[in-house]
Amino acid sequence: MNTSEHHNLTKDVMNKLRALSTCTLSDALDRVGLSGVVLGIRPTWPDCPRIAGTALTIKLGKAGDKPAHTGLLEAVDMVRSGDIIIIDNRGTLNINSWGGILTFVATKKGAEGAVIDGATRDLDDIRMLKFPVYARSIVPTTARGRVQFEGTNVPVQCGDVRVAPGDVVVADENGVVIMPASRMNQVLEVAEKLAEIESAIIEDVKKGISATQAHARHRYEDLTKR
Repeated sequence: MNTSEHHNLTKDVMNKLRALSTCTLSDALDRVGLSGVVLGIRPTWPDCPRIAGTALTIKLGKAGDKPAHTGLLEAVDMVRSGDIIIIDNRGTLNINSWGGILTFVATKKGAEGAVIDGATRDLDDIRMLKFPVYARSIVPTTARGRVQFEGTNVPVQCGDVRVAPGDVVVADENGVVIMPASRMNQVLEVAEKLAEIESAIIEDVKKGISATQAHARHRYEDLTKR
């Protein structure tokens, strides 16, 4: 099992990221030339909180010698406060890769949440524990005998986005964005500027300025150019 180092975000940075919509962060990623938007992964329960943290990655594969449940439990035991668990199960919709026991352990370990390129189950337990889980589907089918564990803190795929351990992850009702930790400050700076301008445009419109004039006044299109 690979246990490569990953980085926790400071509380200040996590709060800044949580204050930003993934839409704004997606625009910022465009602006700096990064592709980090994961398509098709959504919150699994109503009012699921927005999450921000660093990726602890888990890779699953087709059934083999290493049972998925054993590896998943070992991986979740490695969770540190501020981690977001990223599970690469190849986008499989009909086989579970996360459940109630894993949720309970992750909660106790201080995980921010889980993002699953695949399916989850035990939604009643997840909702009761108020643990944010983002996934492609919800199914009752067990992973036992159907999925193999392949590694923790190794590079994984989440949709079209390649994810390395320690990458920065933000998820909300709009979707999931992921960025390299080394570019996070750059993305955050642009995203905060975009959010500031969007607020200023709304305030101008409230004062009676046309939306077109407000956009031009704050040069919004210039800031969103790639």
